[in-house]
Amino acid sequence: MSRKRGYTFVEITTVTLVMAVLAGVAVALFNSAVATAQRQGCRANMQTLVNALEQYRVHDPAHRYPDKGKKGKSILKEADLAAALVPAELPGLPRCPGGGSYVMDPPGDEQKLVLRCSIAAHGEFQAGVDSE
Repeated sequence: MSRKRGYTFVEITTVTLVMAVLAGVAVALFNSAVATAQRQGCRANMQTLVNALEQYRVHDPAHRYPDKGKKGKSILKEADLAAALVPAELPGLPRCPGGGSYVMDPPGDEQKLVLRCSIAAHGEFQAGVDSE
């Protein structure tokens, strides 16, 4: 009586199912790590931009941030930031790793600069405030 050696259908199905579950968990963890890295990279870029804008303000004769003449109401977009900062304070404008864009809300009389990313999960960065 010779019996063939091999795996049964149930054993192969079970192993395949376990491998699929492990692969799903690994992909979810990888995607989470990528999102966290993009968020942290974006926050580092915003901090770099805020520091450059602070340097711009210190070197400006009127000690103002770059604006479009609408005090406290205008929003500077990336092109305006690039024109104001590159190449004087930065060699190149940092880009959001997640594909977002940076927008600066010029400060009013209280001189609080707020820089935010168009991707809401990346948040905003305020000059002089160590935010998390």
